[in-house]
Amino acid sequence: TLIFRVPMSPGESPMPLAASMDDEKEIGGEMRKLKGHIMRQTTASSPTRCTIDAGTHSFHSIIVKVESTGTNICFLVLSEKSYPRKFAFNYLSEIQKEFVRLHGENVDKAERPYKFI
Repeated sequence: TLIFRVPMSPGESPMPLAASMDDEKEIGGEMRKLKGHIMRQTTASSPTRCTIDAGTHSFHSIIVKVESTGTNICFLVLSEKSYPRKFAFNYLSEIQKEFVRLHGENVDKAERPYKFI
């Protein structure tokens, strides 16, 4: 699972805010590259819910706007392709609610990657 701040303007880089390190150990190089590509290509105008097929796996993401700051945050998870999309989006929804509740006010102030690990 990866949580990152979506760039507000062209040329701005996404800021990783939190991630599950256990997942990092389990995914291969190609999936890691694709995850980075997805992160760099995500913008404020990207779909708020998205599934990207990646061979035997799928990336699922949701983007939410923190109303108090106007900051967009993307929540991204990798699952086996056979894993039901509904469950993946339910999981992301729960993670998003808790993350925004705990850290939403401070997301736009994060100056270093993975500040919320």
